[in-house]
Parts: sequence; structure tokens; C-alpha cells
Amino acid sequence: MAATDDEVRALEAPYTPRYDFQGISDEAELEAIRARIPGMALR
Repeated sequence: MAATDDEVRALEAPYTPRYDFQGISDEAELEAIRARIPGMALR
């Protein structure tokens, strides 16, 4: 079955990542986690 023009446009549209599902982005929260987990400090 061939894709409709609307389906092709939707598939070819630029992809925008959803940062709300990428984990923790708050630097203060990350620092708190690094402080309490050994080996988590960035090198």
C-alpha cells in the first residue's frame, strides 16, 4: 500500500528531539546525584 501525500510529508519533516524524555537536564540535580554516587564525577 502506497503512503498518502500527508504521510510522506509527515515522515520527511525535520525531526525534533524531545528533551523531556532525555533524563535529567537540571545541572544542580545532576551535581547532587554525582555527589552521592561514587565514580559519577565527570572527568
